[in-house]
Amino acid sequence: MDNAQKTLTDITLDGHFSPAEAVILNLADNCDVDALSTTDQPPAAADENDTTSTLRRLLSLSPKISAVPNESRPSEEGQTSFRNIGAGQCGAVFSCPPTLGQPYHEAWKFAKVATSSCSPAQKQNNLESDYYHHVRIYTTFRRFLGDTQEPRNLNAVEAGSSSSSAPSPESVMMITIPKVVSDGFSFAENIHDSDASYRELMAVVEQEGGIHHPLPTDILKTERIPPLSLEARHALIDRFLIGSEEAKQAAKNDPANADCLVRVYLGANKDNTEAGPARQSQGRFFSLRNFKLHLNQLADLGLHKETLEMAKQMAFALAIMHWAAKTDGRDVEFVLGSSRGLNPETHNYSDTPEPLKAVTCTQLWLLDFNQCRPITYTKDGVAKMVEAVKLNDPYFPKPLRESAFERAVWTVFVRAYLAASNRILEEELTTLNEDIGVTMSEHNRVEIMALPTRFIQGVIMLERGRIEQRGGSIIPSYYLRPDL
Repeated sequence: MDNAQKTLTDITLDGHFSPAEAVILNLADNCDVDALSTTDQPPAAADENDTTSTLRRLLSLSPKISAVPNESRPSEEGQTSFRNIGAGQCGAVFSCPPTLGQPYHEAWKFAKVATSSCSPAQKQNNLESDYYHHVRIYTTFRRFLGDTQEPRNLNAVEAGSSSSSAPSPESVMMITIPKVVSDGFSFAENIHDSDASYRELMAVVEQEGGIHHPLPTDILKTERIPPLSLEARHALIDRFLIGSEEAKQAAKNDPANADCLVRVYLGANKDNTEAGPARQSQGRFFSLRNFKLHLNQLADLGLHKETLEMAKQMAFALAIMHWAAKTDGRDVEFVLGSSRGLNPETHNYSDTPEPLKAVTCTQLWLLDFNQCRPITYTKDGVAKMVEAVKLNDPYFPKPLRESAFERAVWTVFVRAYLAASNRILEEELTTLNEDIGVTMSEHNRVEIMALPTRFIQGVIMLERGRIEQRGGSIIPSYYLRPDL
């Protein structure tokens, strides 16, 4: 198979790096990655066997038949009014029932501060910024997913072409971005009491304790990310909650835990405790809203292959945000939720799914774009990207780690990021040349094509500084040598 025919998955796993490049990029040996890609699932402890195997099945990024049919969106079933489902830096978030003819629920973000009353510092974090970057990044992703959300092959023979054949499940780009609905953003001054939906929302807001917002205020409307299934939520509680059976049952009955999205932290491990790294929290502090699943917890569940795939998908997403959408990706989030609708025959995600399905798929979603900043194809742009990684939660894999699993996750991430970045930049620079009618100099082209590697090197140096600040040492012997 020649390079032009390879899928993105193929080319990212067998890319060739010289020994010097492998050292500079902190890459693990190929054998480490290959071994962990085919690792047998470890046996679980006797008291956790059923729960562990259930989570391993339900959190895998592949279609599966739920043991609880038609319960993948139980928190939405029968919903007739707005309901608070969380809060963030921009404001509170409410779930809205589907409008006529619409197959999915909406999430309405309700701004803490209206745009008209924002200070310059607040404008960076308000919903208007979130809306602008969300639309820009969503539109850019569509270029690589196509109108039917079938993934484009970034290594297609001709720039701008896409694969005509249906992709295999292994090569599907599994990250999805919530849609912005048609009237996706409303300034406070354009919202009127005559709007029935607005009046209903205000009534719910006024009943919510602890939520204080100026009225009226800006509203951002997007597709709601479907929460994980009831079966998955109960398994998470059984596996990770420290407490009695009564405490676990109370958590299962808590309506707030129906709004379950799992943050995937591939750049952090859960600290070991006497109860082991798998345990999460005591009963009354336990919540499935924005539940954090760390790298070592994924390993404990035997999700080695899935974790490597998620690292690859995060790398694809970051490359598209950096070099196609031209944003730094600051403060974005990656969460596991349910799919918006999966055809089990074609493995394609439909724009018009049935609201409830017995066949579901756990999906990696990308969200929260309010802090993203525009970047340019320069060293200053790369510096912004590195700073964004520094400020983000630990979603992305980290270099300079000791365990074979951590090294493999970082290696897969780097290979996927560089392969996708190179393909995107080739297209972007070709398009730029065509648009301006001037051929870019070879020197400038080489400098720009080197920027993705500069970003990876910047992340390595960032992590090196963190380790040294903590008084640690750079443990991996293959780290950057002064003579390279």
